[in-house]
Amino acid sequence: MKTNRFMFLIVLFACVITVLSGCFPSADYNNRIDDKNLYNTNDNNESHIIKELDYISVDADITYPQNSSFDIYNVKMTDFDFDKLKSIFISKTQNITVTEENETEYPGYVAHIAHSDYENLGVYRDFFEYTTTEYDDLSFFLSSQDFPVGFYGMSNCFQKEKLDSIDKDISLDIVIDKIDELNLPVDKIPEIYALDYESLNNRSKSLYTDEEYNEMNMKYKFTEKDEAYLFVFHSKTNSLEHYDRYVSVFQDGIPTYGGEVYAVVNSNGLIMFSAYGMYDIQETVTENKKIISVDTVLDIVNNKYKNIKSDVVVKSVTPYYFPLKENSTAEKAELTPTWVVKTNEQIEEQGEKGNMLINDNEYYIIDAITGKVIL
Repeated sequence: MKTNRFMFLIVLFACVITVLSGCFPSADYNNRIDDKNLYNTNDNNESHIIKELDYISVDADITYPQNSSFDIYNVKMTDFDFDKLKSIFISKTQNITVTEENETEYPGYVAHIAHSDYENLGVYRDFFEYTTTEYDDLSFFLSSQDFPVGFYGMSNCFQKEKLDSIDKDISLDIVIDKIDELNLPVDKIPEIYALDYESLNNRSKSLYTDEEYNEMNMKYKFTEKDEAYLFVFHSKTNSLEHYDRYVSVFQDGIPTYGGEVYAVVNSNGLIMFSAYGMYDIQETVTENKKIISVDTVLDIVNNKYKNIKSDVVVKSVTPYYFPLKENSTAEKAELTPTWVVKTNEQIEEQGEKGNMLINDNEYYIIDAITGKVIL
């Protein structure tokens, strides 16, 4: 069955985004864009901007693309071959049981699952995941509620550069070999997290008590033999990464996301490998479309708060490709350049021990060609 690792967070994040997208009508700047609104690689582009706008503040890290114009593509979800994946990942010495289940998010598609006492492989319409029981012992502490979807925030808990118990380069080679064998379209320079046993134990202590872990029948104490590396690879097209957070553009809450590959390697080898949101390019729709400038993007977000009292601060502006679908279950999409704006607002809420400040982060995805707010 589908792993629970992402499902709770998908639902939670989708609810937040659905509420957010319902607050503001989409705006299309297409009829107001001229040369002064366009991004230019020759401009004196600041890596950090601090300024006050009419309705919001800006204290933001800015990432600029290498190019000022991009192609738009028709893409289709990658068709994962279950038999091929089974032959690549599942040990031939294991007694394997294969089952099928109907996809709820993609009607008419049948998911395939292969599992044994040690290994599990699930192949679904929009992702596949291979895990072992060794990874199962770690997974809860890598993806609990305080980590947003997709292993964001890992560096806050796991800060070591490398492990004494496992060779990082050899571990990376193991993963790269699988990526090459599957021809997955990701950047070969990943984020790497050393999952050392001291940090695993600190994280374990921060979540539950010993008694609670025992009631859940979970492993919660780790030693050096449990250490591993986590690798996160991002899809990239024309030097631009695909947006990889789970976002719900449609009312049914089914998420859309760009591609990532996750892998975990311990002293025994590969114990987890998954690929999410992979797309194959079918054709080029439009070539060399100029994208709007960061100032124009900030103006768009600023105008969203024209009639809303808030203390919103823009924290980052980053360019990404994003797969725009006609509906949530569509297998085809239009891969379009976007600007993603992260905002933050401290909201005071009443708690059991009095008022407390909550950091509320929101994300705007803005079509970098038209200026339309996608969500």
